[in-house]
Amino acid sequence: MARSLVLFLVLVKPFAAAAQGKLDAVRDAVDKPRSSDDSRTDTTDDSSSSCVPSGDGSASGPDGSSGLDNVFLLVAGAPWVAPHELLDPGLRVDGRFIHYPYAAPDTAHVLLNRKDTPNDGVPGFFDRADVNWYSVRGAVEVGSDFDGLTRVGLHLFLDTDCRFGLKTDWDYFWERLPCGCRDDMWIGDLTATFRFVQNEHIVMHTGAGARFLLDHGRDRGGVNFLYGFDAFPVQPLHLFGSFEAGTLSAATVWRARGGVGVNWKYAELYGGYDCLNIGGVALQGPFVGLRLWY
Repeated sequence: MARSLVLFLVLVKPFAAAAQGKLDAVRDAVDKPRSSDDSRTDTTDDSSSSCVPSGDGSASGPDGSSGLDNVFLLVAGAPWVAPHELLDPGLRVDGRFIHYPYAAPDTAHVLLNRKDTPNDGVPGFFDRADVNWYSVRGAVEVGSDFDGLTRVGLHLFLDTDCRFGLKTDWDYFWERLPCGCRDDMWIGDLTATFRFVQNEHIVMHTGAGARFLLDHGRDRGGVNFLYGFDAFPVQPLHLFGSFEAGTLSAATVWRARGGVGVNWKYAELYGGYDCLNIGGVALQGPFVGLRLWY
């Protein structure tokens, strides 16, 4: 009898895990206790003493910094420094926003106060009525993994002429389980942004903030980091993509998304692919949406 019970549990376990659902797997990943570092405490002193190079064998520079440290800093900063040096005219060049992409003939999104721009009798940079010191975009989108999981996304992004902004994204996930019942949760973030690249056809943002999981009163929180771009190569196209990384309680979180939109005045129809990974659980699939600019 005992052997039969054990065999039954072994056979049933995979089906029970499958019936658990992806949202339940997210809960398990978020609530999983962090691994302990106690096993390494006994060797901390020995390993640290053995790894400290002697004065004769160190590769430190005149200021005491390691050459490898400098290389690491250069590589780590390249995704921000290289685009800024190649694509941005400089932090002293003011930028403002037209009301919607391609609304003006001399820029696709950001109007720059370039010193070498010829004055053909048109109003000056600060006198133009077709530009704002801010840009606001809001969007609603629907996505699915075509396997029982549906996502409704709400997005709001405020950008300003001082390059600082604020964005918040909220996604409502609901899942149809094999039992016929339904599971749901909200996942969102509030992130402060900085526009480190701007020209007439591309903007790039980075930022940091907080991430949230709202789950019927069992709410969790974490941190969020952003790296993204918006490109306007030719009217009426809008290419966009972003990568976010952070935490939700005990789980590591990363998100990659990208797509293409078609603008018509203040409105944009767009589609793409979104992948949100929480503690190894992937909530992903294609999406379509409507974006409004102002």
